[in-house]
Amino acid sequence: MAESGTISVSAENIFPIIKKALYSEHDIFMRELISNAADAITKHKKLALTGESDHKDEEPLISLIVDEKANTLTIKDNGLGMTADEIKKYINEVAFSSAQDFAELFGDDEGKQIIGHFGLGFYSSFMVADKVEIRSKSYKKDSQAVKWYCDGSVEFTLEDCDKEDLGTEIILHIADDSKEFLNDYTIKETIKKYCQFFPYKIQLGEDQLNTENPIFTRSPSEISDDDYKAFYKELYPMEQEPLFWIHLNFEIPVPIRGVLYFPKKSQFEANSSKIKLFCNKVFVTDETQAFLPEFLSLLQGVIDWPDMPLNVSRSALQGHPDLKKIGAQIIKKVADKLHGIHNNEKDLYENIWEDIHPFIKYGCMNDDKFGERMEKHVIFKSTDDVKFTNIDDYLERNYPVDEEAEKAKAKAKEEEEAKKDDKDEKAEDVMPPMPEAKTIYYASDVDAQSSHIEMFKKNNKEVLILDSSIDSHFVQWIEMKQMMKLKFVRIDSEVFDSVVDGEPDKEGEDKEEDKSEVAEIFKSIIKDDRITVEAKKLASSDLSAMVILPEFMRRMNEMQILQNQTEAPTIDTFTFVVNKESPVVQKVVELKKADRQDDLELVVNHILDLALISQRNFDPKRMSTFIARSNKILTILAK
Repeated sequence: MAESGTISVSAENIFPIIKKALYSEHDIFMRELISNAADAITKHKKLALTGESDHKDEEPLISLIVDEKANTLTIKDNGLGMTADEIKKYINEVAFSSAQDFAELFGDDEGKQIIGHFGLGFYSSFMVADKVEIRSKSYKKDSQAVKWYCDGSVEFTLEDCDKEDLGTEIILHIADDSKEFLNDYTIKETIKKYCQFFPYKIQLGEDQLNTENPIFTRSPSEISDDDYKAFYKELYPMEQEPLFWIHLNFEIPVPIRGVLYFPKKSQFEANSSKIKLFCNKVFVTDETQAFLPEFLSLLQGVIDWPDMPLNVSRSALQGHPDLKKIGAQIIKKVADKLHGIHNNEKDLYENIWEDIHPFIKYGCMNDDKFGERMEKHVIFKSTDDVKFTNIDDYLERNYPVDEEAEKAKAKAKEEEEAKKDDKDEKAEDVMPPMPEAKTIYYASDVDAQSSHIEMFKKNNKEVLILDSSIDSHFVQWIEMKQMMKLKFVRIDSEVFDSVVDGEPDKEGEDKEEDKSEVAEIFKSIIKDDRITVEAKKLASSDLSAMVILPEFMRRMNEMQILQNQTEAPTIDTFTFVVNKESPVVQKVVELKKADRQDDLELVVNHILDLALISQRNFDPKRMSTFIARSNKILTILAK
């Protein structure tokens, strides 16, 4: 039997359209042809189970065969095969109709944004081949093997052939501009991209190219930590070991399978991460920003959505009603996982905190449900004996409940309410007084604020370390959420009792005139009305002076830096606190008494600059002056 025919009068126009539309993604032919092969195997397995096929014992196999001399790539399966009539129906009619629909879809701009580009099917062969052969033998008893041939025109030939084994071979005569698909490396990378988790063995020579039973299709109880790590390495071979992972396996709102990993990356690298989206184990896209909120954009891994709508545009996918529900479910799973690690593996949680805290804090501020779940699991480094603490534990240690005082307060309230006239003034109509906000002290730079930290430690005051760029926003979020019952204050933003030495001077009293004298000396040299100069007896004599920036002013400064991504603007209005107990400051007083004006100006300005440096409140001009003055001091000392 041999016959020739015409596929369609429009075939000559369709192939160029398809090739142009998918110029940058012409490797999808591999996905389409292997998907067809897998479908043929699945259908044959069902027929074998019902007894409709005698070929029951063959192991499902998709083979890739390269013949560089003949310039051919063959995709071979042992599925149900086709008869001559079936080829005419499914290749000449159904498959061509799908290709025609595909070409029409790509006639507009919306079509060019279609995710995955599914549906092209068999005719994707002509993306890389100028001639295509099909050799097929059906499972049906006594069926004749047949060969179909087309050179990309409207003409085809169909004839008998001598194929003995069950299944179908697609033989691609590779075009000159696609010779890379005769290279083993290119083939392996293409299979890894699209067909890495196909359910049937895909083989090139002696090598199996896919993983038939990936871990996201199995029960978590069957999978070891080493299995999860090995799977991550398979997905991202150049990455460091992940911090932790979340196994997705839920049916509501839609069936979802997958594994998501929290990578070990800095906050600045986060946006480079991508989740691979599959539909029934077939790769669709790694442009998955629509699935998750921005704070989880660093997650990596695999999501398999069997019911995912294919051949829809990215904008349509983003508006899909199930997408938001899937995202909410994933957010819940992430929060549950973190909750479990914090409660059951505290050491692990503290070890990974440096990597995960920016995203958790950002998530708390941007997702109410995530914030409610995670607020108690936000931890901070502390100067206390504990390495990390949360807010509740900090308050418990630093604001212990005085039970007797609480009882007395409750009793006084009862007595006050008993005195009220029920007719004129009911207790419930009176607004209770707002409780005084509890202060949480923090440092943002351990090195620059080390003297302050030591003074707080001497006074048994615990200080939290908030040294991330997101922390200034996060503490405001906590303050607002706590209805201003808490306030965060940086340890160098006020002259706290913890940094002032309350013990009397050697003479038995704190001499105010000494403080005034020291302050006046510094004022006379600085001569800047924007700077308020104060002299105090500080707890540490090692600290000669400090610059105090009010908390609200400093926060505004930090927010400006974050919003504009610029260097910190210098603040010209601040309080300059001089430590009258410092040996250096006492030397200043001696210089004044000795009328050594030049040396006095040199030392006073140097003390001010050192205090400004510790606050990172230095502009380039001032830095130049500081360096010149430092060199002058060194010259004097070297004499």
